[in-house]
Amino acid sequence: MESAACVKSKIENLSVVEERAQELFASLGLSDEMKHDILICIDEAFSNIVFHGYKNREDGDIAVTFSADDKAFTAVFTDNAASFTPTKKKPKLGKAVFERANLGIGVYLMRKLMDTVTYEHKDGGNRLTLVKKLRTGKDQ
Repeated sequence: MESAACVKSKIENLSVVEERAQELFASLGLSDEMKHDILICIDEAFSNIVFHGYKNREDGDIAVTFSADDKAFTAVFTDNAASFTPTKKKPKLGKAVFERANLGIGVYLMRKLMDTVTYEHKDGGNRLTLVKKLRTGKDQ
């Protein structure tokens, strides 16, 4: 199963992207917790591309493809925004979160909530892949 969207880098388009993910959720029978975790990561990835990659420019392209089978849900984000170097260092949490003094929380969340997070910058473009293993009732 697959669902895709290509949207401009406007934060309002996050709802279009989330709707595409929800299309797959409906047929997968995921727990509410798993859907919530995936949506948090989709929100973080998309927001990071808009705010940090395109620096709030609204004319950039973001292509998102969601796919799922009986083993995993995969989200792939591609864009031509500025590249970034995801840190593996744990960000400071607590008060720093509320002061927005600490960047890197989104990447940290993605790594905590997803099973695999990979990023590559190639030929002037970015590709972020998020994978969440699906566990059915019999697997738990």
